[in-house]
Amino acid sequence: TDAEDEKATAQIEKRVKTRLESLERHKPTRQRKSARRFALSEPEDMDDGDYEVPVRKLRPLDSKALKARKRKASILERALSLIPGSKPYDYEELIDKLERMDEFGKSPDVDPKLEAFLTFLYKHYWRVETTGMENIPKKGRTIIVSNHSGSLPWDGAMIGTALYKFHPARRYTRCMIEDWFGRLPFGSEFMTAVGQVRASQENAERLLKQEQLVCIFPEGIKGMAKGFKNRYNLMRFGRGGAIRLAIRTRTPVVPCSVVGAEEIYIVLGYANWLGKMLGMPFFPLSLTFPWLGPLGFIPLPTKWYINFGKIIRYDQYDESVLKDNVVVNRLNRELRATIQDMVDSLLKKRRSVFFG
Repeated sequence: TDAEDEKATAQIEKRVKTRLESLERHKPTRQRKSARRFALSEPEDMDDGDYEVPVRKLRPLDSKALKARKRKASILERALSLIPGSKPYDYEELIDKLERMDEFGKSPDVDPKLEAFLTFLYKHYWRVETTGMENIPKKGRTIIVSNHSGSLPWDGAMIGTALYKFHPARRYTRCMIEDWFGRLPFGSEFMTAVGQVRASQENAERLLKQEQLVCIFPEGIKGMAKGFKNRYNLMRFGRGGAIRLAIRTRTPVVPCSVVGAEEIYIVLGYANWLGKMLGMPFFPLSLTFPWLGPLGFIPLPTKWYINFGKIIRYDQYDESVLKDNVVVNRLNRELRATIQDMVDSLLKKRRSVFFG
């Protein structure tokens, strides 16, 4: 009713008036507490009825503190600039790199720090012995087909290092990588910076049309996740993607075998349920990872062997054969058997996992 509304309004007005009177009585105390808390001085033009939110006054840094802060920022920026694919410390250098990148994001110059690091791994850490280098043409399009292992793509890095540092023509290798490597911390930036390309028929054809050297791992994720007990037993080579690419682009194929990469991580099992949560196709459990944290990614110093086989040509086949899955699967199995025989030959040569 109207009477009840008037009564409720009167009660509200009374409570508001009581609250305002209480605030007015305690105002000096509240201002002193705020001044002590924020180290503020009351503005000269503030009236008794003004209620302003106090603003913290920042104390100016002395010269020593300012220099220390700048030095820490400089060290952090320089450290981050060492990561391949990250922005360089010098922004003029960044602009220059962007102007010279190719369509896949690779700079024409190899980072000297990265080159020195991979050369150290190749010559001193894994002591890689490479044979059959003469089977890699000095120029022109070529497909390298290799076995895959090691949980992380160190085998591709060592193949690329061998051909860039020790091949007479210093050929640069463009490896086809799986999408999930880009989800690793700095993975996408690192892989792009070192010239690796997302695995697809379209990307491979574009590189071959540019007469580049392309490395393919037909085993894919299955090869990296086959476990320690199944090491050096090649998995199925997919549906013949490498064969189809070679026939379609009229490109010679060089089979390649890598021994030593299977033992750099002693994988005991897989927690694939955790891998799905992290967006990874598999989550390895090794002797060192994840128990040692980031240190678990450090590979063991095994002895490596890389062998490039004789060139295989498919010039006698035209593109009409690509519709015949029987022929493509037969050629695919023959290529897999050739690489398996090469791997077995290297294993017979090896006497020790760590000393060769």
